[in-house]
Amino acid sequence: MGANLSSVFTDPRSFCSISYGYTSRPSIAAKPNLGDMPESCVAPILAYLDPPEICKLARLSRAFRGASWADFIWESKLPENFEALIERVVGDRDLSRALCKREIYERLCRANTFDG
Repeated sequence: MGANLSSVFTDPRSFCSISYGYTSRPSIAAKPNLGDMPESCVAPILAYLDPPEICKLARLSRAFRGASWADFIWESKLPENFEALIERVVGDRDLSRALCKREIYERLCRANTFDG
């Protein structure tokens, strides 16, 4: 019964049709890839990784890149007193509030020289 019933539900796109003198082929559906994953699914996974691993995965696809900018990922990587530290490093209280958590992490990881 299964073989006979499946012939009733054939995909109409699987047949070639002729229109305006051109033969149109059925479009092959694209296979899902990592870029199809929603950022909301990728971000919690990235939260368990180290910062270098997060940055490597951010180069993988747009979904990973977008998810890597989520504040909750980088907030767990920052020290508890990061607001005081970034204020000393940046020197501007308003600018430190305007930065996202990833940018704050990047600024704190830069080499800070004592003499300039």
